[in-house]
Amino acid sequence: MFKKTIWLSFILGILLFSSCGGGSSSSQAKELLKVILEIVGIPQEAIINICQTDNKSDICNGISLNSKISYSNTSHKIEEISEGRFLVETEIPCEPILLELQDNDVKYDNGEFFLKFSGVPKGVESKELSILEAMVDASYLQDNLSEIKNLNSDYAQNEFYSILYKDLKTNINILREEGLTKTQAIRGTLIEMSKELLSAGVYHALPVKLNECNSSIECIDTELNLLSKNLIINEEEAESIYLLQRNNNGPLTVKEVSCEEEKIEKKFPTVEDIIKDSDLILSKTENGSLLFYPYFSTQNGETNHIFFKNNTPNAIVAEAGIYHDINTTESLSFHIFLAPYDTCNFYIQNRDIFITKENNNIPIGVDITFQTDTIIFMQDYDQDRFTIGNLKEQEGYIIIYGGTQYSEPMAYENNHKALYSDYLKVLDDCREGWREAYKTMKNGEVTINIQGQKVPAGCATKSKSKLENIDLKNFVAVEDNSLVGYLEIINDNNTTINKNISFNRTDHLHMRLPLLGERMEYK
Repeated sequence: MFKKTIWLSFILGILLFSSCGGGSSSSQAKELLKVILEIVGIPQEAIINICQTDNKSDICNGISLNSKISYSNTSHKIEEISEGRFLVETEIPCEPILLELQDNDVKYDNGEFFLKFSGVPKGVESKELSILEAMVDASYLQDNLSEIKNLNSDYAQNEFYSILYKDLKTNINILREEGLTKTQAIRGTLIEMSKELLSAGVYHALPVKLNECNSSIECIDTELNLLSKNLIINEEEAESIYLLQRNNNGPLTVKEVSCEEEKIEKKFPTVEDIIKDSDLILSKTENGSLLFYPYFSTQNGETNHIFFKNNTPNAIVAEAGIYHDINTTESLSFHIFLAPYDTCNFYIQNRDIFITKENNNIPIGVDITFQTDTIIFMQDYDQDRFTIGNLKEQEGYIIIYGGTQYSEPMAYENNHKALYSDYLKVLDDCREGWREAYKTMKNGEVTINIQGQKVPAGCATKSKSKLENIDLKNFVAVEDNSLVGYLEIINDNNTTINKNISFNRTDHLHMRLPLLGERMEYK
């Protein structure tokens, strides 16, 4: 089977030293850490080197190489300690990992190309190296790929990985022929293939289709051939990618991971803690321009239903932040485009954050290059449920805050796509350079995380809306009492707990809340 022949496990033996010389080695050496590197969907014979580098380099060389490696068909220093198991000694496991490959199907650079991955955080025991993981680590896809990685049919699984590898090589050739460098071609290929995978529904719709084929090879081949046709870059796409990448001479970059072991301190904020050290004041009604949901939990199989409403006739762009109960770590954030009097619902269950068909104001896909204002909402999706992202922890709290508001009533009524398009234009006018500074994707959705989201009234003076009677100068800060909401926790026995907590503000604060208080227990 294809899966058996190309899945390969490496053991990284990581030996950390406090200094390079002097003193007894027994007193200087730290604990030997072992991490499994699992190569998935890439033939073993194509691997010519594995090394650690940084986000400033795409080359394994004597300067960036912190590993002692020897490999049977190369001069590098990877030591095979047993069949399919390799020992690598390194001082910095959190540094990015470079996988150098060589395949005769690649017609340039002597057949050599590479994939880059984020490093291994301290305390983590395994790391997958695959084409999908390269897309995740570069922030082109979200880490929500469990369904496509666990197809019911071994044949479908193997063929899916085979197509990814084959089409990756084909696209590198196409973009190299277009005139891009090796790094530019690899970056452009990963971005374009990620976009096509998103369009194909890689998180849910695609695996559902493949699983519905059961063991029918003809059905599986039909679905995967269609996918492959879309994955391969056409002439028009190649020209567009060339224009986008030709001046990007930097290396591939991946998400950085911490070299320090995370200190766990489980505390939740109290309402008093939130108010004490901020410019927020507690609303005397249940309305506010910021909603704070102090606690959610899925530890015992609960479903958390988060509801909120635009309480005004004015369109609002808001943002939701999901925070873990550990050191205020933001696990996920996403924008919400609220038409006048719009309502929004999302759910947290078994660490999944998802929306259903009736919700049409949370984006499920955008053009990650920002070259167009293309956006996909649930009305464009053929499934009844879409998973926005996954949480690492089962407890935390939620903040929903208003970013900007259109001051004229009843504008953008039932027109969320136009609101998104005009929001980008407002950012162009009011936040110069944001497209380059914030062209990142977190958990599958582009995060436009502008520090100090308050938009000064009248700042959008250059761009024009496509809609008649819309003047972008009318985008202003969100008024007090604009939002209202509640969190409903539904237990296994169908009992519910409702807590309504909302805040007014005198000025918007981009919050990373201090977790100072004791846990808020719901009776």
